[in-house]
Amino acid sequence: MDGIFCSWELVGADTLVSTPRGDLAEHHVDELFVTYEKVINESGIAKRGWHYEIADWGELGKATWRARKAFIDKFKESHKKYPCKLYVIFGFSHFLHAVIRVSGQFFAAPIVTAKDYNDAVRVIEQAKQQQAPPGRLEPTGTGDPKTGTKLYTQAEIADYVDSLLKFIGALNWHSEGGETRPPDVPGVSDAHPFKVLIEALSLIKQDFNSILNEKDKAEDIIREQSKFNALRADIWRVASDKTLDADELIQQLLNKTGPTIGVSRACYNTFVGSDPEAGDLQCSIEWCADGAKPTLGEKVSNTLVKHFIGRDIFVLTPASALEVVPRPFRAIAKPMIAALARAQNLDYAAMLPFYVNNKLEGLFSFDVCKDSIFKPSITGETKSVIDEMIGIVSKHISQRRAEEALHEAYDEMETRVKERTRELSEANEQLEGAIQQARALAEHAERASGGEKRVSRQHEPRDTHTAQCDNGFFPDNSQRGKK
Repeated sequence: MDGIFCSWELVGADTLVSTPRGDLAEHHVDELFVTYEKVINESGIAKRGWHYEIADWGELGKATWRARKAFIDKFKESHKKYPCKLYVIFGFSHFLHAVIRVSGQFFAAPIVTAKDYNDAVRVIEQAKQQQAPPGRLEPTGTGDPKTGTKLYTQAEIADYVDSLLKFIGALNWHSEGGETRPPDVPGVSDAHPFKVLIEALSLIKQDFNSILNEKDKAEDIIREQSKFNALRADIWRVASDKTLDADELIQQLLNKTGPTIGVSRACYNTFVGSDPEAGDLQCSIEWCADGAKPTLGEKVSNTLVKHFIGRDIFVLTPASALEVVPRPFRAIAKPMIAALARAQNLDYAAMLPFYVNNKLEGLFSFDVCKDSIFKPSITGETKSVIDEMIGIVSKHISQRRAEEALHEAYDEMETRVKERTRELSEANEQLEGAIQQARALAEHAERASGGEKRVSRQHEPRDTHTAQCDNGFFPDNSQRGKK
């Protein structure tokens, strides 16, 4: 579990020793008890029907009030299934001592405290012999031999009341902080009659501090969400301007995103030659905060850049950047990374790849400089907004390219249509010319043919009667005049 670790050990046949380390948070409790009940079952304690527990809290840090409540509730559920006869704690801090005193009454099993592990074992052995849990630690001091009540003088009472009032006066319920460590307050000893009250107030104040801290965090989250929601609105407003080309769009979006996130520089970096595998990375478009060194036009060698292509990386420091580089190349990359960080005054940077139609076009980077007064946290919400911005740019460029391709296709088609129309027009003109020529030739031929026929008719013999003689043909004049 993140932030906390716990180990268990079975001592004898019926005693379970737990050793938690770290700070207990609410989200740890469920997983902690899943493991706890698994240990009880696998150790054989569950078959006995009951057991004892020793808890070493020497390395246990703080526990929020939500975590304590969740722990008590879960232990109560577990206690019903696996009864604990006695819960002995040792190694606790002043804070946890106050927790035991105040919250112990709500615990499902009897709780007692011990000085160390050996004392805890002794307490359990004593409880086994008595078959009943021993009482809580007895207060020190003398009391009335008849009633057993501790007696105080007027001067002691005045001192005790004065120390209580001083402690209460030191509590500031309007803000986080104030006196919350009663065991260290002068005059507050184990014999102090108001010690339990002071410890309870101390614990309540620490819980109140936690609530104030949670409130501050919640307000920070709300402010961040409001800020990013306003940024999203600005991003979509800029993206709706269809008159912007790709570079103008990116510049305006960087101008909006950079100052809102609070970085020193916001850059759009492209590959020289448009080749991610071989080209250097160059800052092509940039927004800079006041006082930040511009990097527009500067290049990062592909020798270094190629190790970061295709990796799911978001926030990088010079140290973590070196870890990304494969070990055989680190000797070369280390001075290059150091020189780059020095030249650009880099503390850390957020980097996201930029794809258009599944092709890597470049990288967006958001730099925080070392001398920057404000060091923004690059959160998941930050990444979400940047992803949204990059998605808008990618969609815009993809649509523009599609529109340009469509316009080019239309222009090419229109050019082809014009060329075809011209070719058809020329062909029609040629055909019309051929037809006209053919008609002229036909008319000429027809006229020539008509003249020949007239000449032929003029030379034809007249229709006369002839007579045949033995020596040839001659006109039969002898028949003239005869009827």
